Amino acid sequence: MALADYEKIIELDKNYMDAYMRRGFIYKMFLHQPNKATEEYSRALEVEPNNANFLYERSKINEELENFSTVIEDLSSLITFHPTKYDSYFERGKIYVKMKNYAAAIEDFNYAIGINPSEYVIYCELGLFYLTLGERRKAKVNFMQAQRRVPYGTIKYINRELKRTRRIPKKL
Repeated sequence: MALADYEKIIELDKNYMDAYMRRGFIYKMFLHQPNKATEEYSRALEVEPNNANFLYERSKINEELENFSTVIEDLSSLITFHPTKYDSYFERGKIYVKMKNYAAAIEDFNYAIGINPSEYVIYCELGLFYLTLGERRKAKVNFMQAQRRVPYGTIKYINRELKRTRRIPKKL
């Protein structure tokens, strides 16, 4: 019922962005149809190509679907439209890691740090990245940088990510 109602709203006013967002949300969260959700966000982006919310939401769904090249395109568009948002570089760096494009990942993580050097999560993720590569010294430097910014949050983040990804080191 709600989907049909939102479709009627879109027919009446195709610029009503909230209708697309809600339809995408319904498809993603309640109907578990991520492809339909990305279609809704894509429809909205045809109307408003630089809408950060739709680009981000579509990138997150495509990440779940492991459509990494599409995620890179969306995050790159976000960066083009909003170049000072550090989180777009951070998220794109994480995708580059998944794609094993390590040089691009490091570049994006460092760019994110350049924009927001106080964000401890970037240092944590960069540390985990170096740990995965077996570069313990670089990992340790980044973990120490993170801990200087948020002493207690750093440990929780690292532990959660290590458990989630099963990247348990023998010793730092």
